[in-house]
Amino acid sequence: MVVRGSQIREDLDASGYELLESLADGEVVLLDMDGKEELWVENDDYAGYVVVIDGVGHEFVCTLSAPHIFSERYSQLRPAYA
Repeated sequence: MVVRGSQIREDLDASGYELLESLADGEVVLLDMDGKEELWVENDDYAGYVVVIDGVGHEFVCTLSAPHIFSERYSQLRPAYA
């Protein structure tokens, strides 16, 4: 883990997350330690916790098992949760 100003950066391997798939526009689906799928988006300048994948920071967006909080766009990408 590396602290850079107000940012906490952790490599994917050290984070405990597993990369399930890469989507368009820098978005990835990660599997957390409890088996929940989460959407993360590329944002190397986010002032908080980021998971570093291929040298680029990603910030948390939402848990994909909670369909009421994600948009029409993500329900089209992940129809099992629609």
